[in-house]
Amino acid sequence: MRLVDALKKFNRKERYWLIRSVLGDAGKPLGRHFIVRLHKLGITVPRNAWWAMDYHFDWLAGALYLCQSGGNSDAVQSNEQGAVKGNQEDVDLIIAFDNTLVLIEAKGDSHWDAEQLESKRRRLVACFGDQPERLGIHVFFVFMSTGAPPVVKGWPAWALPNQGEPYWLEMPMAEKDQEPAFYRVVRCSDAEGTVSDVGKYWKIVPQPARWSRTEGESMNDDAASVRETYGPLFTDILKLLHESDPARINYGDNQDEYEPEVRTILPRLHSALSLDDVHTIVHEEFLRWFDADTVGPKDVYASIAEQIWARWCDFRRHPGAAG
Repeated sequence: MRLVDALKKFNRKERYWLIRSVLGDAGKPLGRHFIVRLHKLGITVPRNAWWAMDYHFDWLAGALYLCQSGGNSDAVQSNEQGAVKGNQEDVDLIIAFDNTLVLIEAKGDSHWDAEQLESKRRRLVACFGDQPERLGIHVFFVFMSTGAPPVVKGWPAWALPNQGEPYWLEMPMAEKDQEPAFYRVVRCSDAEGTVSDVGKYWKIVPQPARWSRTEGESMNDDAASVRETYGPLFTDILKLLHESDPARINYGDNQDEYEPEVRTILPRLHSALSLDDVHTIVHEEFLRWFDADTVGPKDVYASIAEQIWARWCDFRRHPGAAG
């Protein structure tokens, strides 16, 4: 059985069939610009390649077996490698033609999650092993995001072709020649609109494009300005957030990951009159940059706020110094 035919046998994702119903034949070929971008990575894909979205790893394991067995769907298989988990863990986009697979994992507004990446690494190894060519298949794994690719460790060599680095494409989240401009809905604890993870009120607020390259350039400029204004205090609080890691984005070698939060927390400290004020500021700024599930309850930030308050008080007494 051909690889594409085997993959089609499992593709029951309603979102795919909805889009195909809406777009018709116009939705079949891949975009020329996208094909060119893949080609620049060294991945040559025909425009008429088959594609699907949110393709489950369980389906992928089944399709690979069908392809290898000539379409035999009756035999019971060993699951010692954990290829089939009975869940909906998936790859965001799958492209297939001849004996080639291109798997694409994308992140837009949210951040790369180390635990999720490790789980997908294990699924890939269970499906393909260290050498997919032994199955007669060429596999490419591509990350797409509005910012930097994730830090990946322990992945098979075939997934890290560029001296240990993965394939990566930038993913715009705006129309051509426009800046990303999104809103989000947040809950409020009172009618004045105080942002909270619980409350009887809600409001609409602008959503910062956390990982946007365009936004990132201005963010870097702003961060440099704030860093110059607060000197060692900026570095000190950045280190504190990196080590405390309340959003769980510390991958070891990304020490500047919390720069956006430091950039927006520090100017607000001028209005803080107490530790409680700092606690509120820190929690609100994390809610600004991340979703509520990632941020967690306010009490998680109590120790962080206490340490920031101590450093801030010291800074006000001795500008230019940091604890």
